[in-house]
Amino acid sequence: AKFQKMKEAYECLRDPHKRETYDAIGAKGLKWIDEPMSMDPQELAQNFVNASILDRAKIFAIFVAMVVVLLYIPVIVCLHIDGVFGKDASWIMTLIPLWLGNVLTLFYYSR
Repeated sequence: AKFQKMKEAYECLRDPHKRETYDAIGAKGLKWIDEPMSMDPQELAQNFVNASILDRAKIFAIFVAMVVVLLYIPVIVCLHIDGVFGKDASWIMTLIPLWLGNVLTLFYYSR
């Protein structure tokens, strides 16, 4: 058991990213990152309750952004099919916002 703990500590100290993560959020946080399914739901809920309003707002904003990203394409396609954009609306014009988002994402990750 001691050897295993020493091995884990050495691995943490050897990797600069893991060391930085450990310094920021501790051993439990590092374990949660390595094994996300090891999180206790009650402890996760307690951490959320004890978090600052700014942190909770960030989590909520991320959740809303994920829902918008997931539902954007089906909603736009349904609106186009229903004729909400007009009878003369082309698929190219309908999907331009999606393509612009893809281009922005490509530029962001190509840096």
